[in-house]
Amino acid sequence: MAYPVYHFLVSSNFSYFFLTLTIALFTDLIDGMLARKLECDSAYGVVLDPFADKILLIGMYLGVIMNSQLACITCLGLNAQLLFMILIAKEISLLLGAIVLLYYNMLPVQRLQSATVGKISFVVLNIATILFISGYLTGVAMLLNLLAASISLVFYLKRILHIITQ
Repeated sequence: MAYPVYHFLVSSNFSYFFLTLTIALFTDLIDGMLARKLECDSAYGVVLDPFADKILLIGMYLGVIMNSQLACITCLGLNAQLLFMILIAKEISLLLGAIVLLYYNMLPVQRLQSATVGKISFVVLNIATILFISGYLTGVAMLLNLLAASISLVFYLKRILHIITQ
């Protein structure tokens, strides 16, 4: 779903963007709820779900960067293009960090499961980006994105350091 989200943002087709994003978020929610309720969650699901969330965010952020109307918005001296590049760097660094830790068997698959902070951050990042794209509270949305991403990054860095030093 990341590519359609990206494509609809770049082409300024916001109706289809919102529809596609809603479907992606709804299916992500239902998938997780069903897996837990039916007790059929797997190691693959634990790994793939947070990765899919990050890929969706990266697609959305790239779409904002590539949309000339959205990329030029500035708030408190912070350009939207720069903000979303920072957010992409954060998501990619977390993805690469998890891949490296998994590859070197330093991270048990069970520990890769999203923490509550990560799930809340994912929701806040989506809501803030939707507000930004909608043109509502653009400055607040940019600051919310930055705050949620910073809290999430600090939390996961602390978590990774704790795992490595055990």
